[in-house]
Amino acid sequence: MSDPATGDGWLAGWLGPRWAALLLLIVVLPLPWASPSLRLALENIVFDGYQTLYPRVVETYPVAIVDIDQASIDAIGQWPWPRTVLATLIEKTAAAGALAIGLDILMPEADRYNPAQLVARHPGLDVETRGRLEALTSNDDEFAQRIFALPVVVARAGENDANATKPAMPTTVRIKGPRPHEKLMSFTGYLANVVSIEDAAQGHGFLNSAPGADGAFRFVPAVIQVAGEVYPTLSVEVLRLALGQQSVTLETDARGVRGLRIGDSFLPLDRDGRVRLHFSGIKPKRRVSALDLLQGKLDKGVFASNVVLMGATALGLRDAPPTPVTGRMDGIEIQAQMIETLLSNSRLLRPDWTMTAEIALVVLLGGILVLAGRDARPSHLALLFLVPGTAAAVASFFLFMQQRLLLDPSPALLAGAVICAVLLAWGYTHANRRLHAEQVNRARVEGEIDAARKIQRGIMPDPKNIKGLPGNVEFFALLEPTAEVGGDLYDGFMVNETQFFFMIGDVSGKGLGASVFMTISKVLCKSAALRGITDLEEMVFVANNEIARDNTEEMFVTAVVGLFGTSTGRLQLCNAGHDAPLLKSPGGEVRPLDTEGGLPLSSWEDFPYTAEEVQLQPGEFFILYTDGVSEAHGPDNVQFGVQRITAYLEQCEPDADMETVTNGLHRAVADFMTGRPQFDDIAIVALRYLGREQQG
Repeated sequence: MSDPATGDGWLAGWLGPRWAALLLLIVVLPLPWASPSLRLALENIVFDGYQTLYPRVVETYPVAIVDIDQASIDAIGQWPWPRTVLATLIEKTAAAGALAIGLDILMPEADRYNPAQLVARHPGLDVETRGRLEALTSNDDEFAQRIFALPVVVARAGENDANATKPAMPTTVRIKGPRPHEKLMSFTGYLANVVSIEDAAQGHGFLNSAPGADGAFRFVPAVIQVAGEVYPTLSVEVLRLALGQQSVTLETDARGVRGLRIGDSFLPLDRDGRVRLHFSGIKPKRRVSALDLLQGKLDKGVFASNVVLMGATALGLRDAPPTPVTGRMDGIEIQAQMIETLLSNSRLLRPDWTMTAEIALVVLLGGILVLAGRDARPSHLALLFLVPGTAAAVASFFLFMQQRLLLDPSPALLAGAVICAVLLAWGYTHANRRLHAEQVNRARVEGEIDAARKIQRGIMPDPKNIKGLPGNVEFFALLEPTAEVGGDLYDGFMVNETQFFFMIGDVSGKGLGASVFMTISKVLCKSAALRGITDLEEMVFVANNEIARDNTEEMFVTAVVGLFGTSTGRLQLCNAGHDAPLLKSPGGEVRPLDTEGGLPLSSWEDFPYTAEEVQLQPGEFFILYTDGVSEAHGPDNVQFGVQRITAYLEQCEPDADMETVTNGLHRAVADFMTGRPQFDDIAIVALRYLGREQQG
């Protein structure tokens, strides 16, 4: 029964509404994670489905496959071919312009066509014939001699065998950071090629990869551990050779692998050194028949600027496991897609925080259903489950398409289905929130907003009391948020005895979120200015990277940041996507300070900002403003505009101080809006140079 006082169900009446909701969520929340194998199976179904619906789009083919296909086997003969034939194939591939050639072929045993092998198989040969054959160079040595000067990477295979051989050659992987060995796929030893071939090759890459429990390949490692050392896989080693590098650098941190640096290129990896591939479909354009290449049927430069992989896919030789986009894909094509993924940085992303987000989604969807209560009609309850659940699934797929981000909605959908069943079966209800609870919540929110407003006001410097500001500089600023809190900001302080730092900014968005981001941005800009950095471009560069770090909401700040030399009148400006400052000369001319500018702060890490320099003359001043001024709407929805700002500055009295100028512009905007509500935050900053300060 329901409690008439609160409208809560019987369980809520017994435990209290909040505890009843919490109990149901606590019971349901672990369900999607109760069985790791089931959880992984659901995850694979979801993410494989995404790849099936939206496979990776391939516009160019930087990787080519020389395919030892059935037609090649039929024409040349049984596999394995004599190594002299394979050497010819490699030479023709190199001559066709290949940057590097990766052999998806293991050659651990001597060529069965070696002259010495033929002698051993034919003991009845006469002495002269036997002597001539034994005097010939082995096919393995000839193969080694012919590939010695070519950019060839031979394959290896890691083995977990007590008697497995340990690599003798040094690894081409250098580690920068903590040892990540416990995170990597590991082997005690390896299966190598014939010694002469190993010695002749310019690169050595491992073929190992591990399928999922269902046999499908979704990951390919970039590096593995063999006998305590980190070695590259075939795809990485081919890229290293193609880029002309002697080694690659594996960058790590306390959580594992960060990525690989090959020359100037940084390739992010998963924490275990693997890459989750975003597969394309099977593309015949990647492949060239080995027979066509041997018979000279292809253009001379067919592999120009290409990385080439070479392997056998003929019947009986084919290694073709399932992948998310197809039931069978040749292993060599998976290797090709690995290289394409590294080159295009198109790996699928599943950061550590996605698990937290999925738990939050369970709580959100479950909370919506729990709050619906017993009194909700089944159709209403179904709607509350289907609409948010569908929205979560659509948003997850959209993130996959746009950001390659893997966010699994299935835990939330599974938990939501269980909660629906519980509510329908047990009549659990919590249909209405009590009025006083809403009032308490509203008061709490209002209190938080009031606290945020006080904090925001408190961090803005008092323009009339800038510590250390010389008497030959006038500075004033004002801020008027459109709501209780806003996203506009300004700052001004002395960096040292002769350098005055100032800025104005406008955060994307409005309200409490913009206010928080504004506070963070202002603090980080001030921190960058006070680190002793004297170069404005470097200062803005540092501040931009600090603001952009962990900016998961992808907010940004348009800003003008400057340094003013109080003893010289030298003005340095850096414009990050903001309106240009307006400069007024003592003669009354008003002109914009056009700057090269750059992207808003937090738009792009490591963006190279450019600073401009202007020499202010005594009596000159400039003014900065946010779009709450220029885009203020008046009658007929007309904007205030830069022309009206310019006109206002032109009519200002020459001896008007900066406070008067700033407040006057604010009043002009208010008068222009003729009683309309302020639609955006307003910030105005003004600075005048009075000339060199007189020494006492």
